[in-house]
Amino acid sequence: MEFPFKLEPRDFRAFTKNARVYSQRLKKVRLGLYFLLVVATFFIHFQSSNLTDTFIQTLVFAGVVFPVLERLAFYVRDRFFFHKALLKTRHAIINEKGMTFHSDTQQQFYLWEHFDQAIEDDSYFYLYGKDGKGTIIPKRELEYETATEFREFLQTHVDSLKHDEPSPIRIVIPALQAALLIMVLSFFFI
Repeated sequence: MEFPFKLEPRDFRAFTKNARVYSQRLKKVRLGLYFLLVVATFFIHFQSSNLTDTFIQTLVFAGVVFPVLERLAFYVRDRFFFHKALLKTRHAIINEKGMTFHSDTQQQFYLWEHFDQAIEDDSYFYLYGKDGKGTIIPKRELEYETATEFREFLQTHVDSLKHDEPSPIRIVIPALQAALLIMVLSFFFI
């Protein structure tokens, strides 16, 4: 099976959001980073206030400030440091051994064993490798029969194919974090 596809900047933003939820390697890195930031925040605040205030401030920073800063960093990266070369048309060749992606300038081959999970939502197929790298294929670029055949390949060759059901809490939490961040910042400037 072979098909061409072209990525747009919005595809990379969707991939970044999805990777934070499903990529096992990225989850571990984020957990370690949060742990280091919480410990550092705790010690910085502990120097200037009592234990109760330090604990509350650390929870606020860990639950509100750090996730918002992380999203902001991803947004800035995707918005201003985006490589236009990634937007070229690519071709995917899928067979029993694995997947090959090629464009005018490069070619990549992945064995099926490389992928530890695949996620499908209404708009994309996401493939995550054991090394933490991932691939996104937009469904808008595939005909219905091609998408169905590709889904069958994934079900056969990738250990875990999940259909992503968006959780309503994923919509509420960023708005709640933004509101809490505004409250926290207003306390600092009052």
